[in-house]
Order: sequence, then C-alpha cells, then structure tokens
Amino acid sequence: MQDAAPHLPRDAAPPVLTTIDALAPFCTRARAERLVALDTEFVWERTFLPRLGIVQLATPEEAAVVDMVALPDPAPLWDLLRDGSVEVITHAGKQDLQILGVRSGTYPERVFDTQIAAAVAGLGESIGYAPLVERLLQVTLHKIETRTDWLKRPLSERQVAYALDDVRYLLPVRESLLARLDARKRRPWLDEEFGRMQTDLRSGVPADAERYLNVKQRGRLKPRGLAILRELAAWRESEARRRDLPREWVARDALLVEISRRVPATPEALAEIPGITPKDAARNGPALLDAVRRGLAIPEGELPALPSRDGRSNGPTDSAVDVLLTVVRARAHRGHVAATSVATRADIEALVAHHLAGGAGAPPRLLTGWRKELVGSDLMRFLRGEIALRLHPKTGEPEIGSV
Repeated sequence: MQDAAPHLPRDAAPPVLTTIDALAPFCTRARAERLVALDTEFVWERTFLPRLGIVQLATPEEAAVVDMVALPDPAPLWDLLRDGSVEVITHAGKQDLQILGVRSGTYPERVFDTQIAAAVAGLGESIGYAPLVERLLQVTLHKIETRTDWLKRPLSERQVAYALDDVRYLLPVRESLLARLDARKRRPWLDEEFGRMQTDLRSGVPADAERYLNVKQRGRLKPRGLAILRELAAWRESEARRRDLPREWVARDALLVEISRRVPATPEALAEIPGITPKDAARNGPALLDAVRRGLAIPEGELPALPSRDGRSNGPTDSAVDVLLTVVRARAHRGHVAATSVATRADIEALVAHHLAGGAGAPPRLLTGWRKELVGSDLMRFLRGEIALRLHPKTGEPEIGSV
C-alpha cells in the first residue's frame, strides 16, 4: 500500500500553531486556495460542552495543527470558516462543525462531507474515513492514538502525525469522489444533500424547553407526565450548564422519567423513587419538586404531546412499509447508491402517511429532488394501484412495473 498522499508527504514536519502570529498567515494562504480540509480532536467526558484540544487543517500544499488550548479564541480560524468563498472539506463532520459553531458563533457556508459524498457515489453507507482512504487512494492509515488526551501538553510527534492523517487525505479523496459523481451525473444529488446538511447545522442547539424530546423512554409517559418531564429536562440542562457537567451526571434520563411517572409531591415521596440517592435528594430535591409542580400547573389544553416520528404510521401500513423498503433497496442497489442515502424506514413511513392523508401537507423527502426521480414517484404510483410489484425474471429483484 502507498504511504503518502498527493501534495502532503507524511515525512514533512507539519507545524503546531500556538500563536495568532503563526495562525494568521496559514489562514490567509488557505483563503487564497479556497479549499481547506478540517477535523477536530476534543475531550467530552466530564464537561457539559466538549473541550477542543486541536483543530487540524490542510490545503493542497500544506497542513497544520491549531492548538486550541493555547489559542482558545483563534480569530483568524473563525474568519477562515466564515469566508463564503472557502469550501470546508470534512468526513462525517457535522459534530465537528457544530462544536466549532458553538465556539465561533458561525458555520461555513460551503461544506463538502466525504462520507455523504461516498454514500451518494455508492461506496457504502456511513463508510469510515480510513476504509474510504484505503479504497480510493490505496493508503493504509494506522489508528494508534484513538484514546489520547488531546488537552494534555506538550503534544507528541506521534499525536501530531496521527491527527494530520485525518486531514492530509481529504482533498484527494474529494477529487476522487467528484470524478465518480460526475461520471454518473450526480453532482446535483450531492448539492441537495449538502443543502440539507447546512439546514441541519443552522437549526441551532435545542432550547432548554425542548430537551425532553431527547430523553430516552419518554414515550412511556402520558401528556401530564410529559409536561413534568419537560420541566425536569429544562432544569437539568440549566444545572448541567451551570456546573459544567454532563447531563447524565446531574440526573439520569431514567430518573427524570420515573419522577415524571410517579409525580412526587414531598421530599419523602421523592426519596422513595428508585435511583435517587440521599445526596441527590439533598442537593437537587427542592429543584426537582419545583419542576414537578410547574408541570402539574400547566393547563390541560397546553400539555405537550410527542410528535410523530416523520409521520410514522402503525398497524395496517406496516406491511406496505416493508414492501416499499425492499423496493427502495433494490432500486438503490441497481443505481449504485447507498440505500440509507435514498430512504430510511422513517422516510417510507412518511411517504405512506402522506398517501393516506390524500397528499395533504408538505411533501415528504422521498417526493423531493433526486429521490423523487429515482424511486419516489414510482412508489406513489404503486400506492395508488397504478403499477404493480413483481420479481425480475433474471435477477429475482423486486421491481415496480405496469399492471
């Protein structure tokens, strides 16, 4: 296997940028190139927000590590990322960009995610960075620093080399993926997917009052219990932020759900709930009981309800969903695109719900853009009884054809 990426040999000594004076010229050169590969390394085990250790950057000509411990507010980097003329290349980079967005208050306008592009190009669903590099560039990456402490200083040469491998190959991988996508005339598909990614990035951090929607087992609760859970989860979010602790260290999901189900009114009743320790009851008891009271005070007409999952339907539509999902997989296989990039089960359920509602409301994802062209329109014709499902006589794959 090869040991070097185009333009960026591994034996080159990449700099670790620890001052604004060192960072600014690199960012100026990157802005002139209008392309920069990006990755981050962070620690997120004992704090409310992740703590950035380093940011790795690469252009067609050079690569560097930005020391985020030495540079907690690297203004030239933020200017680089908000420059609309610069395309930022990542691999499965949504979390990296969200973390940087929280720190900088902005998100890149142009992003190229190689994992998304690989799925559209038919190279696998959620393919990892190392397998993708090996497949496209015949380079084997050795992951030897996956458990390192990226906040500890000084950084070792091995840490820096490991970190830079995560960006030094992104630009040639991008070139290879674009060639494959252009050969199949799928650049518009990719633009659509990146547009969705940008929308997700800009949707922002959920408000404290919406955090209950991320609590596991919330579906066990009735509307009044959900109202209490909403207050409890909002309190936990605020408390975790104040104390700079992971949410689950303040109060576990299971405890919040159990409090919402049992509705304790007194410290004694709270202390009897499984999972709450005397220390928890002493420290958080008054706040937990206040949250319960706020939930009980919400008028009946204002009680929350769990939103349906992308129009999920139950009962008699399950069989239809199974059949349509099989057809989607077959069509994706024939079209050399990852099946989950075309549709998830939730997407199929949304399509069925849209059909049962007579087409009312906004069209589901399968009836927009390239998905509609690839399979969505035919699935709707099948649901309306205009075409039928059959097995291809040679391949045995499910196909939709005329009745």
